[in-house]
Amino acid sequence: MRTVIRTAALGGILLGAACGGSATGDSGGGGGGGGGLPEWTVMVYIAADNSLAVQGIVDLDEMEDAGVDPRVQVVAQAEFSPDVLQQYQCTAACFNRPNFNTFRYAITQPGGSATTGPDRGPVTDLGNVDMTDPNTLRAFVQWARQNYPAKRYLLVLWNHGGGYTGLIQDETSAGSGLMTVDEMRAALAGTGLIDVIDFDMCLMAGYETLVKLDGIAGFAVFSEEEVPGDLAGLAAFETALGTLASDLQAGLPGLGSTISQAAQASQKFSYPELTDLVNFLDSRRPRTSPAQPGCTSSCPVAPGRTSSPRADLRVCRPTRRSTRASRGPSS
Repeated sequence: MRTVIRTAALGGILLGAACGGSATGDSGGGGGGGGGLPEWTVMVYIAADNSLAVQGIVDLDEMEDAGVDPRVQVVAQAEFSPDVLQQYQCTAACFNRPNFNTFRYAITQPGGSATTGPDRGPVTDLGNVDMTDPNTLRAFVQWARQNYPAKRYLLVLWNHGGGYTGLIQDETSAGSGLMTVDEMRAALAGTGLIDVIDFDMCLMAGYETLVKLDGIAGFAVFSEEEVPGDLAGLAAFETALGTLASDLQAGLPGLGSTISQAAQASQKFSYPELTDLVNFLDSRRPRTSPAQPGCTSSCPVAPGRTSSPRADLRVCRPTRRSTRASRGPSS
């Protein structure tokens, strides 16, 4: 592959920040630089004209609740299933729209979600368009880049995923048909480098997906497994992750070189960007002394280990059984 596709996990992003590099390994990103431009434009393609209609509306409100930052622009294209919402005795008024047409929306106003549905910026009605059509996806990305330029671009593809079998469903316009991975590539080719593409859907982490992103994206974030539709059961993990982020940010001035050395010493794969994160943590642990109080005791020790490799980072890896038990509806 001419362009190395780098699979980004949280640890990889943290490592890049800790070592002083950018997420894409360059200073300009997909936006090509520009002194007055925002740092990021986040483009969210919410194809929820299917069984995920309710989750799509909830996610839109959560994006509004995240607030507004001049460094980050957030835009979305969305539609929701009339058939699914009818099961909840809901019309389009339930999500603050006059109809079930596809719409584009920019979150530009602070204050969080005041009502269910888009209410924090301009909304444009597109009529009923087929979200599985590659031309629809291409038009959204082109619109976002033209109207909300930035130094870097993140595209979130939000819906059902099936790996090499395809992704994105629009029941009203396309029935059970999916966009193929070839059509996804055709949609994004020629629109400019996408710094990060996030598949907020199940089962998309595979070689077949990466091949189609060659030359399209710098980083891919995706899951080999099912993605939980309800993250309520993961609140403790989110809290631990927040603590990790705060501790890491506070300790970067003193720990930056240590983290860099551990990354260099950890196991590599064929592409050096793909670092074995567990091996990295094992490599980092002896370089950090002493471990923070209370961390080891709060993390269960995996069978066969004398201590957890993630204990000093306050992130505990649950067993497969407990992970599956905590999952809600899958996407």
